[in-house]
Amino acid sequence: MRALTLIQPWSFAVAHLGKPIENRTWAPPDWLLGQRIAIHAGKKVDEDAIRQLRRVGFNCPGPTGLVAGRIESTAILVGWCWPGRGVMLAEGYEDPNATSSPWWGGPCGWLLDDVHALHAPIPCRGAQGLWKVSPDIEARIREQLQGKVQDHG
Repeated sequence: MRALTLIQPWSFAVAHLGKPIENRTWAPPDWLLGQRIAIHAGKKVDEDAIRQLRRVGFNCPGPTGLVAGRIESTAILVGWCWPGRGVMLAEGYEDPNATSSPWWGGPCGWLLDDVHALHAPIPCRGAQGLWKVSPDIEARIREQLQGKVQDHG
């Protein structure tokens, strides 16, 4: 299983606020489309983003109430969109017109679906870019997801 580390509160927003897009400066590899990825909450916190989420009405905890250094959720990476470069989707998914979403920030939006917050976020070290979860951490993730999700690779 591959993982992506997000600065808080964005990992929290994916896991608990319905954020279906992760904004990046690069597109994911096409072979990853349709697969479940782990969303890792990094140790860095963007306090301005917390204030921004609260201003628009989201109930977002403060820095000490956010998960840090743990895998907080998983999601299926269903595609990506990049204005001027196009949209790439996993088989069976339709273009959600991500650029009209309030979560859109670009330049490349990774499109997430079937998000599941872990009831017990799993401590592990994150990394920049897309990284591979160790077999023992992956087993712990799948144990928490058992019976909740279809296996997508």
